Amino acid sequence: MPISRREFLRLGSLTAVAASVTSCSVVSRYVSQEELPETLPVPTAVSPEIAGSTIPADGFPTTGINRVHRLLNRAGYGPRPGDLARVSEMSFETYLEEQLNPDNIEDTAADLIVRNLN
Repeated sequence: MPISRREFLRLGSLTAVAASVTSCSVVSRYVSQEELPETLPVPTAVSPEIAGSTIPADGFPTTGINRVHRLLNRAGYGPRPGDLARVSEMSFETYLEEQLNPDNIEDTAADLIVRNLN
């Protein structure tokens, strides 16, 4: 007797549910609340002096990463021409405040482009 598509899908979904329920019970046996420590260690902040004075582990080369270049890569879409010099003259906090305050950004060129699209 051939089974219909609906019966096949129902059987497949029940099989998937059964497999997931049994696998969850196996995992829950291995991980339990009693194995967790009473208090978890809290990470502490590292001062910039200590962070800058660390040496690389054996086998790893020194990177010599420019901090301004890294900031521009992490906080934006990478440096544009002139950004490295401009950000080097200001503090990181000033640059981040500038990026996070869009009301002070000069955007008349973008306004003209949008106006021409309408």
